[in-house]
Amino acid sequence: MIPVLKRPSATKRKAAFAGKVPTDISGLVGWWKADAGAYSDAGLTLCASGDGVAQWSDQSGNGHDITQATSTNRPTWTDDVQNLLPVIVFDQTTNLEAMSISPYNLSAPFTMFLVAKADGDLQGRVLSGVTNNWLLGWWFDSSAGIYRMGEAYFDGAVELTGGPPTDGSFHQICGKSDTSTGSVYLDGTLVASSSSGVAGPQGLYLGKGGGGATGGPFGDERSDCQIAEIIAYNSALSDSDREAIEAYLSNKWGV
Repeated sequence: MIPVLKRPSATKRKAAFAGKVPTDISGLVGWWKADAGAYSDAGLTLCASGDGVAQWSDQSGNGHDITQATSTNRPTWTDDVQNLLPVIVFDQTTNLEAMSISPYNLSAPFTMFLVAKADGDLQGRVLSGVTNNWLLGWWFDSSAGIYRMGEAYFDGAVELTGGPPTDGSFHQICGKSDTSTGSVYLDGTLVASSSSGVAGPQGLYLGKGGGGATGGPFGDERSDCQIAEIIAYNSALSDSDREAIEAYLSNKWGV
């Protein structure tokens, strides 16, 4: 069946971005971008602005689609938000989840990129593992009462208390592990590295926490957030390849 196209404002979209794109670098295993593959159903009808996202299709060619079957839990596809491009908006009740564990497990070594912003009153996790304690991006530092960005926990702390306070703007965050060291970069700058956290995510949650077989004990760590793009590789990218993807994201999203 041919998908039904409903997407408005096509003339506003940027058709091309300078330099390398994610498919130019080997090891791409997942690529989700808000300007492509967001469906209001099981992959037939592209979202129009304001629609709930039932499926966010993987653009890597590996078929690792991220879904939300419950209509009341679906985040919202919203057009023309960042750099004239759409994003997916999450609140305290909405999330996308990849619950089919085998295709979504990303063992170390890995590299993952996230373009997002955290806003609103609910301050938890933006990108999280399903069955292990893994997070990338934002986390609430309860000891200091600060919602921080540039945070990472890969079954062990990479950075959880030293990132700057969130500022309500879009940022790009890169987390990677070469199996011996985990590292996190905020807007292209190394924030922290540690041998304590090196594991990859076992499943993926967007907009909420995981950490257990049924989504706990961190399932209540939800966030008000907006996600623009996620890219995953099954290797620890070289500095030059990491910088190429960061340049692609910076040019595309204005971050």
